[in-house]
Amino acid sequence: MAESTTISLSDVELFKQKALYWANHFNTICLLDSNNYAHNNYKSKEWILAVDAISEISCGENAFEELKKFQAESNTSIFGFFSYDLKNQIEKLTSANYDGIKFPDLYFFKPRYVFEIAGNKLTVNRNYPETYELVERITNYKSPITNYGKRDSIILKRRTSKEKYLQNLTAIKNQIKEGDFYELNYCNEFYAEKTVINPVEVYLKLNSASKAPFSSFLKLEDKF
Repeated sequence: MAESTTISLSDVELFKQKALYWANHFNTICLLDSNNYAHNNYKSKEWILAVDAISEISCGENAFEELKKFQAESNTSIFGFFSYDLKNQIEKLTSANYDGIKFPDLYFFKPRYVFEIAGNKLTVNRNYPETYELVERITNYKSPITNYGKRDSIILKRRTSKEKYLQNLTAIKNQIKEGDFYELNYCNEFYAEKTVINPVEVYLKLNSASKAPFSSFLKLEDKF
């Protein structure tokens, strides 16, 4: 970052919440939060919020080469994700799993704004006056009052039935015994249709209930 300004915050947790709600007005944001995890081997940044894409890259046929070029051209920190199906560009593999969300296999962006918090210190990649304008805007931001219906109106479904799931577990155990592989992370998707939620509100509640050391929130236009 060419320029940055560091200031002190009086209420760190309130600022974090308001900053995420404020950032949600942009098409692209990425929040990374260690939740003050104490183990230094797992934490290089305490809390960092990247907002608004100046430039971006989505997955192509040569994803890793394109990303390497994009990173060099950006000449700053970039934010994004790799998906599991990038394995198909490394090995001779294919996937035919149902995808109801359709995130790209790879996406990274160069942000316009970067907010970083360590202790009660906030650093913004902006000069002195603009930093204070942004902080004032966020501090005065009114968190929206939401009414998304009763909690019991959201009905979760299994992508794989309980019976089929248990059958698959038995088959997996047999394959491990036979030496086909030694470890497997078998997942079952739970989903809901024809329902509306507030992604920021849901994230904040989930993160409050379970403070993971690698907590993240990502918005890519209409995908969260």
